[in-house]
Amino acid sequence: MRYTPANREDCPRYRCGVGYLPRDIKTWNATCRMRSDGSLYWDIDKFDCRPVSCGHPGDIRWGRLMDAVFVFPRQVRYQCNKGYRMIGDAQLYCQSDGTWNSVKPECQIVDCGPLDGIANGTVQLHSTQYGSKAEFTCNNGFKLTGTSTRTCDADGQWTDESPHCEEIWCPQPDLPEGNGTTSLGANPGSQRSGTRLQYFCPQKTVLVGSEINICQETGSWLFDPPVCTLVYDLAEVVTLHYSLEVKCLNMRKGYSFSANKGMSSSRASANHISGHSAVKTAHGILQGLGAKKNKSRAA
Repeated sequence: MRYTPANREDCPRYRCGVGYLPRDIKTWNATCRMRSDGSLYWDIDKFDCRPVSCGHPGDIRWGRLMDAVFVFPRQVRYQCNKGYRMIGDAQLYCQSDGTWNSVKPECQIVDCGPLDGIANGTVQLHSTQYGSKAEFTCNNGFKLTGTSTRTCDADGQWTDESPHCEEIWCPQPDLPEGNGTTSLGANPGSQRSGTRLQYFCPQKTVLVGSEINICQETGSWLFDPPVCTLVYDLAEVVTLHYSLEVKCLNMRKGYSFSANKGMSSSRASANHISGHSAVKTAHGILQGLGAKKNKSRAA
């Protein structure tokens, strides 16, 4: 059965839904047909609708487009690279009229903002943007407690906490063994970095070691304290050619010592070796005058 309308207005009309367009722009033919039960229906040739296309929304710098379908009613998503934050909408929707609901976003590098300085130190910073590093150093006489480097992270925050500078102190210096003293007194307490002191020994002793000491920036003294060592009396001196052998009186055992050129003999057990030169032994200090070219033995 074929229906031929008397008027144009009587022709059946078909259209696509909102957001869709006919896939074929040709005129559609509608044929009235009868089903087996006697009911009638319109048979439309090649009736097909397609979704409206919004077109490619555009790429973004320092970011990327996550989707590749640009038709109604789909959406697309944008994502920024690490260290960049999005300005605008991350999602766009393709509307029924073939336009996107918003303009594409932009990606802007993260900025962590300035850092406060530290007391008794400095911070070196060339940029506050993502990936930048801040280097902390302390003034002379101070040591850094905490991290020396902070980095601008992708979340816009500086890593770690700010360090601080602590003044360097050395422990109270020890006195020289053997009743020695220092230029700082008996109980001077802890000393600042850079403090310099001098050691002194009592009479009839010789200072063995460094006469001065300095508090270092490591918080320790440069040298171990010296020792004040007695100058021993002689029990016997044997002077040979350019050398001598001595035995000490004021010791628990009769140790002997051989010295090279530069020592002289001394007679009588109570005599004391003294002079412009000194030789250290495991048991004390021997001082002597200039050597004499002599092969005699002192009793």
